[in-house]
Amino acid sequence: MKWKLHEKSLNLMRMKLVIKMSKNLGSKFLVSALLIILLITISPAQSLADMNDSVTDFGLIWTYAQTSWPTIHRDSRNSDFVPIVAPVLAEEKWTALDGAAVLTAVTIGPEGNLYVTTGKGIGYSNLHAFDQDGNYLWSSEPVDDIDDLDGVAVVSSAIVDVEGDVYISDYDQFWAFHPDGSVKWVAPIPANFVTAAFTMSNAMNGYVGGITRDGEVLILNSNDGSLAAPILNLPGGAGPLPPATPPGLWQDLIDPMVIDDLYAAFFGYKFEVTNTPAVNPVNNRIYIAAAGPTADEGAFYGIDFTPGSLTIAFETPIGSGSGTSPAISPDGSRVYAADGDGNMYAFDAYTGAISWIFPIGETIGSPSIGPEGIIYSMGDGLVHAIADYGISGELLWSKDFDSIASEYLPPYPPKDPKLYPTSMANSIISITPRYLYVVANLGYEIFLPVYEQYFFIPKITVMLIMDAVSSSVIAPPMELRDTCDGVITIASDGNIYITHGSTARSIAYYTMNPLLPDPLKVEKPIGGISALEPISFLDLAIAGIHWVQNLDAEALSYLDSGMLDEAYTQVRRGTVQLDASANSIGDAEERGEIDSQRAQQARLYVYKGRKLIDKAKNIIGRERKKTHDALLRLAQKLIENAEKQLELALSILQGSDAPPLTRTVPKEF
Repeated sequence: MKWKLHEKSLNLMRMKLVIKMSKNLGSKFLVSALLIILLITISPAQSLADMNDSVTDFGLIWTYAQTSWPTIHRDSRNSDFVPIVAPVLAEEKWTALDGAAVLTAVTIGPEGNLYVTTGKGIGYSNLHAFDQDGNYLWSSEPVDDIDDLDGVAVVSSAIVDVEGDVYISDYDQFWAFHPDGSVKWVAPIPANFVTAAFTMSNAMNGYVGGITRDGEVLILNSNDGSLAAPILNLPGGAGPLPPATPPGLWQDLIDPMVIDDLYAAFFGYKFEVTNTPAVNPVNNRIYIAAAGPTADEGAFYGIDFTPGSLTIAFETPIGSGSGTSPAISPDGSRVYAADGDGNMYAFDAYTGAISWIFPIGETIGSPSIGPEGIIYSMGDGLVHAIADYGISGELLWSKDFDSIASEYLPPYPPKDPKLYPTSMANSIISITPRYLYVVANLGYEIFLPVYEQYFFIPKITVMLIMDAVSSSVIAPPMELRDTCDGVITIASDGNIYITHGSTARSIAYYTMNPLLPDPLKVEKPIGGISALEPISFLDLAIAGIHWVQNLDAEALSYLDSGMLDEAYTQVRRGTVQLDASANSIGDAEERGEIDSQRAQQARLYVYKGRKLIDKAKNIIGRERKKTHDALLRLAQKLIENAEKQLELALSILQGSDAPPLTRTVPKEF
């Protein structure tokens, strides 16, 4: 019976997604997709129940800081999905760390502090903490000798645990810092990790660890840095040999002593492992793509950890040269990764069997996974959306930004054009409930005979916001000060943080500029990070409440259909969003977008709605395995009553007169 219920819910979600897609892609798509759905109803799939039991309302393993972005790809699944509405119009708020490339992601601690890694040499610090306003808090000790946090830290993001402690690896040490910057512990490791990850045992003890570039799997006790199991050595070898490092790459932005190795790791060469492992919240399994027994082969591993033991659960051959991190489906049943040959793989999370392979083109960014299981990835400079239909992966759409490039740049030369504006996606794709956030470089592709190859000239870099279903760009592009190459971090307060790896611009500036006419030259790379803030916090609050109304409607529909895990997922997300929306109302009041009385009254109604949804959530969470009809009807009533409170909040935020306050909002809200 449980399996049948899951199949019903899974196919209803697929149907809903297909109908959304058909509105944009036409009836032909609808017919073919429905046929695929009919085919896959005969095969079982993993329920959401175990996932719901394994993560918090934030969708995170409990050991992570319960913030919007505590690790490089947001969560242990490497999904890059944050269940919070983000602004569609933003402006630069502050910048930091000019002169240093930042290759990964800004991560966020429980206090709202931001953590960033850089890769400078002697005399420089490589872990930095800021508050949300860009005020400097602390840095690691400047590099003086081999015992300090060195420049190899730039290849990793700091990860933050539930207590606010921060973890990062360098060339040969794994570091833990307290939130005030004091060192918690330092542990020797055989080689650097490419961003660590948290895992946990069945006893709910917290562990932290990673996989070194040479294929050594280490899990440590997070309290003292001691090994929680003997080191496991993966049986592969070195990755494919890298081409020569492009001249000028990261010049003056990264310690020149480590640039060659960083280039090889960044693009999946030379080393056995060059990406971040994913950890499945459902079964605690660790996944990694790595080099195989020869340079022409790759391998995909599932690794099981229990205290005192690390074992290989499966090893599946793939193509060589994977520099992309694996990502896990929302229900924990599938894992996705790309190889260096341009193929996207879907693996069974339990057996490691390949379910399908989809040719996506040259991939330099890890896949991202939306809340409905759609895979978003870059390939050949485009953004692709791929649906997993069980027996195959199907392309929903591909998107370039050449038309946007043509709006910003003219053909060159104007009188007899030889070069036409083009585009190149330049970041990991970050996902919110409605939209995709991606950075793109706009410029020209040119052949330079002296190097006998084509180069991309990044004249302008922009952040774009795309509709996840139609792929349309839904807001004006926002110009950025440098190329990205990393991750767009989305914070629950509406701020957005962009890292500037300056990869394309440094190559263009130092290598191509001397050979280019003045109109094609690029500006000197800056690096660092950019913080963006919403143009209107009031609009952000309203959008967030509207989104909760959508979640509530879906939850009610799922309850009517007996799909309790799906309903539970939606109400959990609703509580997280309402916390963020209440804060946005406060920010709008502080900025003068709404007067104090209206803000307080709107927040009170949001608070009341939040309490009602929270009660419904607790009932649904308990009743998923009991199914007492009377209690589920109560949960439905609570959600319906919450909707009335949210409507009152919206009417005030959108201009209706606010009645006098009869109650104050609790300080903790």
